[in-house]
Amino acid sequence: MTKDYTQFQGEYVEEISKFANKKLAPASVADIIESRLKADPFFVDGPFGPLGWKYDEEGQFLMDNSFATSDLIVQNSEYQKKEIKLIMTTNNENKITKNGLQFYDFISKSKNLISREGIDFMENYESLNGNGIINISINWENQNYTLLKGKEILDNNLFRVLARHPDEVPKEFAKDKDILKEYLRLINLKRIRKDHSREKLGFTRNTIGYGSRLKFLSIDPVYSQSNHSFIRGYGCFLNSGEILLGQQPKKLMLENKLEK
Repeated sequence: MTKDYTQFQGEYVEEISKFANKKLAPASVADIIESRLKADPFFVDGPFGPLGWKYDEEGQFLMDNSFATSDLIVQNSEYQKKEIKLIMTTNNENKITKNGLQFYDFISKSKNLISREGIDFMENYESLNGNGIINISINWENQNYTLLKGKEILDNNLFRVLARHPDEVPKEFAKDKDILKEYLRLINLKRIRKDHSREKLGFTRNTIGYGSRLKFLSIDPVYSQSNHSFIRGYGCFLNSGEILLGQQPKKLMLENKLEK
């Protein structure tokens, strides 16, 4: 567990509806990346050589678990358009947006309509616009999103939006412009096998699926035995097995720290 987060683990459809009442915001993909970068590693030597980088209990929790996030995604059912929409339901002040609250309510009310592929969004895709909703062009034919590495990731619009680069998202959602670059360094640092070419981030077409269906995004652990970490789309809001992390608004977090 971590001092900055409250842990929720259960059906996504049930857990996500609790956040507004608790005045917490679920962490986004970018929030998880940012928190992992803040974890303080230390190097461990063994009797027969180096054992690698380790973390305290809080850091290890962040590195070793998969996390469901507040980020939602819908793919256009018309394959030719090669487009997806990313829905950012929380801003950079750790607050749920008006659009976010509406989507959480929609997910809760759609419990009986959920399938493994997600929640049907066919009739609503074209009208899906507003604050925090980003259209992203995807060229699935010319790019394998499981194999991107290094500069390919840093220049890729999808990953830049997921990391909330200030050039890609509105000001109230933006994070530091370098967190994606630093995250790749972290993945590379955690490698044990040095025969891999470079650090990688994956995001495959399979995880998005076919048809206009609403899914939530999760982010993998930072693997120590490999050099990749995946961001995945999950449609099964009923039982994901993923941990959701809730965080207080930044203003409240600061006030609590000053009181201590």
